[in-house]
Amino acid sequence: MPATITPLQKPKQASRNLTQEIERSFEEAKGEVGLDHYEVRSWTGWYRHITLAMWAYALLTVLRAVQRPTKEAPKKMSTQPAPSSLATFKAARGLRCD
Repeated sequence: MPATITPLQKPKQASRNLTQEIERSFEEAKGEVGLDHYEVRSWTGWYRHITLAMWAYALLTVLRAVQRPTKEAPKKMSTQPAPSSLATFKAARGLRCD
């Protein structure tokens, strides 16, 4: 019998996914912006360090999102090359095109 998800399990699964995403973000922030490099001496200093580190991590996240390549629509290629202006000129006058 296949397992079905009950309505009460959906929020639980969503919170588990959110928790995993938050933990992954903190691990990245520790490595990229030095979130874990402060040695606590005062609450004010710790708060400033955490605020600046999280701001830097948010900035890096936004910059990455902006530079992410987007899918462009494929360019339409014509099957025949466009005639040159000289060929068009000759064809309009009934002249021979070489």
